[in-house]
Amino acid sequence: MFKKAFAVAPAGLYAPVPKCERGSRLSIDVSQSRKLLAYPSGNLIVLRHLPEFAPCEILQDHRKPVLAVRFSPSSALLASGDNSGIIKIWDLDSKKDPATIEMFSTPIIELCWGDEETLIVSTSGKGMLLVPVNVRKQSVVGSMLHHTQKVVCCDCTHSA
Repeated sequence: MFKKAFAVAPAGLYAPVPKCERGSRLSIDVSQSRKLLAYPSGNLIVLRHLPEFAPCEILQDHRKPVLAVRFSPSSALLASGDNSGIIKIWDLDSKKDPATIEMFSTPIIELCWGDEETLIVSTSGKGMLLVPVNVRKQSVVGSMLHHTQKVVCCDCTHSA
């Protein structure tokens, strides 16, 4: 029998883990220079500091579930795309509100940075699309249209 009661206080709160669904992809990206791991969790984006995973930061501005996250080549920006076709560009240095790109009406499946200003967006809909977008001007700078199958992944190699 205990002589006095005691309470267990949490040492800290942890961010939600990524939501995994069978048959669907999970978007995770790592910034080597910032030592950050980014992943979506519902309408949130979780930034975990490596290697200890805590503390973490939560980015929230999406109204629909986030499907894709990707660091820019310099890791100064983080792009996120959601189920409604909205893309947010987060400036990780200034911590300002994210820039919003509303060019698509179908879910953003994947994001890939071509360079610091060009984001390649994979969307789904009637036609499977890969669309290069200038994030500063918020304009389409080309297209790679009409893939016959769903584009679930795209990547670019950047020279050091």
